[in-house]
Amino acid sequence: MSLERLLGLGPVSSGWLRDAGIDSPAKLRRLGAAKAYVRVLKTGVPANRNLLHGLHGAICDVHWTWLSREVKQQLDDEVAALLAPKRKAPRGKRGA
Repeated sequence: MSLERLLGLGPVSSGWLRDAGIDSPAKLRRLGAAKAYVRVLKTGVPANRNLLHGLHGAICDVHWTWLSREVKQQLDDEVAALLAPKRKAPRGKRGA
């Protein structure tokens, strides 16, 4: 099955996914919407949250406009966590 066959994904968003290395519905499902969205952003595509929500809708076979506010917020929070700068782990004491 091609990405375009998923509910809510058209040729443009499917092309963005392919450019990000996501070439099948199975790979999209394995990654999840948030990680797939971040991969698309890292290619330089100026995607907005509608794509994020659309990816989740495509995975769940439901139109993104039918997602609850809570689900959309959870997705937004997951993306924010993925994009947040990583903190360095504290160094251990030497000679201990």
